Amino acid sequence: MRAGADVLAVLTNNAWYGEGGAAYQHAAQRAPRDRDTAPVLRCGNGGWSGWIDEFGSIRDTLTNAQGSIYLRAPAPWT
Repeated sequence: MRAGADVLAVLTNNAWYGEGGAAYQHAAQRAPRDRDTAPVLRCGNGGWSGWIDEFGSIRDTLTNAQGSIYLRAPAPWT
């Protein structure tokens, strides 16, 4: 941020959480740390992905057609 970044990108491995509440908790702990810094784009490979604004508010969440944050690629044989 000191070098002039306008946005932060957080890439995280949440696959080990499974599909419980831990992925949401991990994302929620990120938001207060972002307050007064810059917007954050968070990409979790097996959990919460979305946008947290510079005030620490979650602005958008990536979900699939069923409304789940757990996005799964189709099996390669289908």
